[in-house]
Amino acid sequence: MHFTHGSPDCPSVQTAVWQRGGVVYDSDLDRILFATGNGPFDVPQGGHDWGDSVLELRASGAGNGAAADGPLDSYTPTNFQQLQDQDADLGSTAPAVLPAVPGSRFPHLAVQGGKDGNLRLLNLDDLSGQGQPGKVGGELRSIPVPQGGEVLTAVAVWTDPASGTPWIFVANDSGVSGIQVVAGSGGTPALTPVWTDPNGGTSPVVADAIVFYAGGAGLRALSARHGALLWSDGGPSSIHWQSPIVVDGRVYVADGNGKLWAYAPAAASSCAADATTLCLLGGRFQVRAAWLTANGATGDGQAVALTADTGTFWFFSAANIEVVAKALNGCALGNHFWVFAGGLTNVRVVITVTDTANGAVRVYQNAQGTQFAPLQDTRAFACGG
Repeated sequence: MHFTHGSPDCPSVQTAVWQRGGVVYDSDLDRILFATGNGPFDVPQGGHDWGDSVLELRASGAGNGAAADGPLDSYTPTNFQQLQDQDADLGSTAPAVLPAVPGSRFPHLAVQGGKDGNLRLLNLDDLSGQGQPGKVGGELRSIPVPQGGEVLTAVAVWTDPASGTPWIFVANDSGVSGIQVVAGSGGTPALTPVWTDPNGGTSPVVADAIVFYAGGAGLRALSARHGALLWSDGGPSSIHWQSPIVVDGRVYVADGNGKLWAYAPAAASSCAADATTLCLLGGRFQVRAAWLTANGATGDGQAVALTADTGTFWFFSAANIEVVAKALNGCALGNHFWVFAGGLTNVRVVITVTDTANGAVRVYQNAQGTQFAPLQDTRAFACGG
């Protein structure tokens, strides 16, 4: 980034504003913010080059008076030369402007990542901590990315409505992490990692306390507070830069195969036990069974509850049990609910289990003419919420 009058004359052809997320507008300060990539930083020597820096301009795009006078404010890390030498652009991601942090003595904050794998907490009212642009250092806090790796993605920001605490979510090839921004003693804010997930991906987005992101494992949805896997779909593939968006309660993501995937939440319901329905674990899980014989006869299994987590189905006679089904809370042993089933039949059976808390469905089948194989799914439904 080069501030000057007249024709462009910057010799550093590889320096630019190329960050993921674009230029950011801070409505509280009526300022725009962006970060620059590798390039010379010669402002202390009277130059006009602002490589590896976070710059603040007026919303109109004007800087501190005339264009050549530079930005309104700036942040440049003390190791700017090392960043340039190692191709570790500070401007690999945009500044993430934060909402107010309860108890913080700094009302306007942002987080800046980088290819060096660090997250820096900045005071937007005085980026360098020295009252003017062109200085070096000044970050309030700096921590390594919890899962490791460089940051080429946009950082997502969310405020927990239950506590008012701001969070940031950082995804990269090494995984994804959830980090709280909290004020410590004396009102100084800090970045506090809470959880990580080893499945990497592109820029995350947060809606309804759910973190959505896409990567090698497809589209994934995690609990914003706990990082627990709520749902995933391996359909979207060949993900490179693509990231999901949420519009009117629906999630959309394009993949590298030219497909646009759209998802709508299933309406939550409650389980109502009846002649063909088991309601297990306090009614959270609805279980039904359907059968088909070799001669084409079909029907629904007749449900009989045994305990809070177990029930049976009979097909042809109440005296002849065909299937036993069980749902167990295994959250403490792997963060999932379990589904077990056993059968005393060789007809075709389709067992449908629905998590009424979120609409997730699992379908299990036994093929016609085969002995019913024991079902032990210890990753049937994710815990969390």
